[in-house]
Amino acid sequence: MNRLFVSSLGEKACPGKPLGPAVAVVLAMWGLGCGLLASNVMAAPRPASEAASTPGAPGFAGNWEIDLRTPAERQAQLECGHAYFQLEQRGSEILGEHGYATPGCGQSQIGGPVHGRVKGREALLEVGSPKQGALVRGKATLVKGQLKWQTLEVVQPAAPAGALMLILPQGVLKRVPAQNFD
Repeated sequence: MNRLFVSSLGEKACPGKPLGPAVAVVLAMWGLGCGLLASNVMAAPRPASEAASTPGAPGFAGNWEIDLRTPAERQAQLECGHAYFQLEQRGSEILGEHGYATPGCGQSQIGGPVHGRVKGREALLEVGSPKQGALVRGKATLVKGQLKWQTLEVVQPAAPAGALMLILPQGVLKRVPAQNFD
């Protein structure tokens, strides 16, 4: 288990359990206790080399990132401007977190909870932004070693009304080495 992703929130939610910040939020949002972790649901994402997935199925587990900056912003080495998913797959279940930061770091959401189910090369996911109270449902598809993400439905819009939703609307993410996005 990669302890880079353990948060103080997770430690408070389930003392002694390696729990990522997104999972602590999911447990709290759904009124679930630490007993859920006893069912072999591992909360904090691990490096892809250690991640568990369904035998013989494509693996969603790992760290996925997309650079949202324009070519000019990249050339100017503007900070931030990326979105990521850190996913853990256990059988057909996915848990993890999502982050989004606008180019120039004007707005960001780190550790939004992700939960969903895998069927073949697709996964239907719910992705939240606790900072804004937003929640979306979308589809992740594995295509040629990349993760294609598409938001299908906004379940709960961002607050205040009209705010930029800090959840990636769509994009193709590349697998990246394990890292701490905080």
